[in-house]
Amino acid sequence: MTVLDVLETASLYLGYREELDYYFNEDNSTTPSDEVQNKFSSLLKALNLTIEEIATEFKPMYTEETLTFELGKASLENLTQKVNKIVCVKNKNTFYKFSVENGYIVCDGVSGERTVKYSFIPEELTETDDVVFDEEISEKTLALGVCMEFMFLTNAFDEVSVWEDRFYKSLKNSLRNVGRINMPRRRWL
Repeated sequence: MTVLDVLETASLYLGYREELDYYFNEDNSTTPSDEVQNKFSSLLKALNLTIEEIATEFKPMYTEETLTFELGKASLENLTQKVNKIVCVKNKNTFYKFSVENGYIVCDGVSGERTVKYSFIPEELTETDDVVFDEEISEKTLALGVCMEFMFLTNAFDEVSVWEDRFYKSLKNSLRNVGRINMPRRRWL
């Protein structure tokens, strides 16, 4: 799914689809007003906030990278993604105790290359990007999150609770079976 797919669905929910047609319809050559551009920018910001919330609080995104440790330290700046939480430091089947201090991963007595597994905060998306989430998170769920964050950004606090409730219910339903194995029911003879 693309950023524009999610934002178009959110704009339908909010009743702004016609107003934001310029962004979703390639044939529309009408230049949007500053107000429309600001509304679209707010929707895009809301999408990025939603993705960050899901990735940091509900469905972490993990990656592994090789870092070089010198005198038991490796800088977090050498990782390619924005770190949310370090999960482990390892070398083949050996795991090391570590701590994170002042922008460094500290593993006493470790030197050389080690693999670091960590959860990360996704980079901010632009309107031309694809949204990269596993299939559990649907376009609808993201669009509801965009609506909720958009209401926060535009100070429409009366409507926030409606969108918040819908978003969290949809997110809960999307993630319900993640990490579970459904076993067949036992039959008693």
